[in-house]
Amino acid sequence: MRGHGRLLTAAGLIAAGALAGCSSAAGTSPGTATATHELPPATPGTSAASPTATSSASTSISSPTTAATTATSAAAPTIPAAARAHTPEGAEAFTRYFIDQVNVAWTTPKTGLISALSLPTCKSCARLEQDARRLADAGARVASPMLEVNDTIPAEDNATKATIVVAQVTENPKATLQGDQTTQPTRRPTSSKRAFELTQRSDGWRVSEIKDYQ
Repeated sequence: MRGHGRLLTAAGLIAAGALAGCSSAAGTSPGTATATHELPPATPGTSAASPTATSSASTSISSPTTAATTATSAAAPTIPAAARAHTPEGAEAFTRYFIDQVNVAWTTPKTGLISALSLPTCKSCARLEQDARRLADAGARVASPMLEVNDTIPAEDNATKATIVVAQVTENPKATLQGDQTTQPTRRPTSSKRAFELTQRSDGWRVSEIKDYQ
């Protein structure tokens, strides 16, 4: 495994947070969604992160163990039937499933899983996938799931009519395990709303962007 033996610190691995690492642009009015997810600093021997991307859209609600030493590459996931339905309830179920799979990608670690559930337009998703890759390259993993969905509400983008699911997400920073080393997190738990923009596919949905929601 490349990079095994380089200790990743919790601050250096996912320093900017996960889904809760997005932040609103100053002066943004309520109902505007903005994504500014930041990648953590690159660890020695890994490539530097690409610049943070920012996108915005007007959104309104229309209805209510031991550390891994090898990484697993994910095949196309079998999305649960409830998360494949092209309905508001299906969109909510898919959003919860996506967040669950982010946890799986970081705790296994498993590469390719996040990208299989998202589109190239989702820059935030690409950064979440890169976090999983950094864990895998270092022979490390997050000790237990970091992300928890507390609530979801189906919504619609006023400008594009795209399907949106607004999710209240809590991030509970966890220890990073690497070999026999355990690094405890220094950040506190955070809770924030995220707007998941979804695109319909024949087998359900894909995340086309993740944005901050106010």
